[in-house]
Amino acid sequence: MSANQVLQKARKLAKQGAGEQAIALCDDFLKRYPKNKLVRQQLTAIVQEFKRTNDVPNQLSSKFAQAFAEGRYSTLQPQLFQLIESFPQSYSLWLLLGNTLLKQAELSKAELAFEQARMLDPTASAPVTGLGDIHRAAGRADKALQLYSNALTLNPKDLTALNNCGNLLCSTGRDKESVRFFEKARELAAGNAVVRFNLGNAYSKLGARELAEQELQVAVDLRPDLIEARYNLGLVQRLRGNLQMAVRSFEAILAAEPTHDAVRVELIHQMAQMCDWRWLDQLRQAPSDFTLGDRGTSPFPCLAMEDNPIRQRRRSELYADRILRGIEGAKFSTANTCSKKLRIGYFSADFHDHATMYLMGGLFEHHDLSNFEIYIYSFGPKVPEATCKRIADYVVAVHEVSHLSDAQIAEIARADGLDIGVDLKGYTGDNRCGVFAHGVAPVQMSWLGYPSTMGSAAYDYVIADQVVLPPSQRDGFVENVIYLPGSYQINDNSRGIAAVEFSRAECRLPEAAFVFCCFNNSYKIGPAEFDIWMRLLNRVEGSVLWLLRGNEWAEENLRREAFNRGIDPMRLVFANRMPASDHLARHRLADLCLDTFTVNAHTTASDALWAGVPMITKPGQQFAARVGASLLQAAGFPELIAKTEQGYETLALQLAEQPRQLTQIRARLSAARNTCRLFDTAQFVRDLETAFAGVAGIQRSRKAPRDFWVQPNSEI
Repeated sequence: MSANQVLQKARKLAKQGAGEQAIALCDDFLKRYPKNKLVRQQLTAIVQEFKRTNDVPNQLSSKFAQAFAEGRYSTLQPQLFQLIESFPQSYSLWLLLGNTLLKQAELSKAELAFEQARMLDPTASAPVTGLGDIHRAAGRADKALQLYSNALTLNPKDLTALNNCGNLLCSTGRDKESVRFFEKARELAAGNAVVRFNLGNAYSKLGARELAEQELQVAVDLRPDLIEARYNLGLVQRLRGNLQMAVRSFEAILAAEPTHDAVRVELIHQMAQMCDWRWLDQLRQAPSDFTLGDRGTSPFPCLAMEDNPIRQRRRSELYADRILRGIEGAKFSTANTCSKKLRIGYFSADFHDHATMYLMGGLFEHHDLSNFEIYIYSFGPKVPEATCKRIADYVVAVHEVSHLSDAQIAEIARADGLDIGVDLKGYTGDNRCGVFAHGVAPVQMSWLGYPSTMGSAAYDYVIADQVVLPPSQRDGFVENVIYLPGSYQINDNSRGIAAVEFSRAECRLPEAAFVFCCFNNSYKIGPAEFDIWMRLLNRVEGSVLWLLRGNEWAEENLRREAFNRGIDPMRLVFANRMPASDHLARHRLADLCLDTFTVNAHTTASDALWAGVPMITKPGQQFAARVGASLLQAAGFPELIAKTEQGYETLALQLAEQPRQLTQIRARLSAARNTCRLFDTAQFVRDLETAFAGVAGIQRSRKAPRDFWVQPNSEI
């Protein structure tokens, strides 16, 4: 049948009231000849007339649209089904029904409704977008993207398709592509707060933080009630170093919604970064069961708020359930059998100039390559060339996977046939714990980066030691525990200390003063330890406290707190950040390192000990509060571990007033660098490999994971 014949027949059918048949005739012709403009125009005209004569009255349409906008889906759905019996050819009713069912997660019914709407109007993009939303909700990203593309072919100005397609791309790691769709949506609807919000989020993921802040600020200005936009604005402001503005953003949210736990956590964390100890008041205002809930943020910031491993476990469990819910992990029957060697995969965003790499830099060259194959999966900045050269002879592959989705990263790891996957990030910044939820290996574990439980069944083990995680605190962890015989923390005994000799004058330190130091991040410093530090400065004449410069607010607040305690604020000296080897070298100017309480020094403690500076600590209850004790025990200095805050203060004062005793400790510490377990990288790796072989053996024998103890000097 020719185009003219189709047109004549379609017009005749339409006049006879057989609009459905007319539409089907034109649609069938266009499937064969999609470029025929005349037939397409006729189809559009027939569809519009068909919709006009078969649709519900405007009054009812407005009523239902309002009910949908107000989220009254459960009452709206039966009304729509009832009305469709009277208006079975109503495109708008079927479309609204599809969206209502989609909101209620009734995907199969929603799909039928959208298909019916699409049949009634093949030229409309909205039903196709709805079908895309269904496939997206079902986890079929590729199919959803194809449908969004089809919808945009029908209508390049379909704002919903542009927005939802951008969100899907963003959620699957295709951030650059997502920005293109959001920017197009912004062109069409610059005044749409949700569009500006989504674009701001995409910019943030790309690291374009200034643009992100601009877009999120616009979203907040357009919709002051859009809590998510104000929350993300606060996060971006924090990342850009605008901590005071971030605090204001979070305070504005809490003023409107006081029970928003996630915002309170961020507010407290930012105030702690600024050493604004009014955060303690914010914590007291939180509910007694302050555990984040379904709207929770990462439990990592909560570590510094209180020393309570059981409550921290609950926070981690709730958070893991929220962010990993719905991810179906891979099923592993046994570990790989194609290689006699155990295949170990290390996953991190920190394979660059970062504290994690300072610690584990020597790990790779000490692995026994006759029994192990090592794989690296980097989802952070590109692994530096110098690092690649250093580890080139010791690893099978370095996968740069930052641009891939969690599922894609997991698929690559499974293709490598890993026996064990090691997450070095946990819930710290730039983590990809979703990768482990998808499943990378038959045995999965958390180590080094995050000093707490992951709260998820995706992790079989956590690597610890008897000091940092004593059996009495075992209930604070979901995972089975691998107990290493020394410290859980690896150290690189090839780390160089710069040959430069810093003078006290260069570092703005008094020549003859006793120098207490603490180079921990500012959020770890609380009033409990600071009170002790100020009493020490009061009793040790002319002494100073040497701290790491973090941000201007922390410096100002700490100086004010010193003044309030009767101490000259200028006796607090703040050190600028510098390259790691130089930072180690300037440690020589310090006399005694003082640890923080709720979250101890981690890498900074090892730095001090490696540089020859004694450190005193007071262990608490949770893992993060016991790291200092673990390191000192492994270094052979248990006498520097105080049992109480009073003991901590007494010991610090004793060492400050008895230079001979301190000199002897420094001499022992210098000698211990070459003999103690803490800095024996080769022995640590042997112990770690014993653990790997042991837990892989448990898995291969099809036994359930269990706590695993590595005995001192054990062999594989």
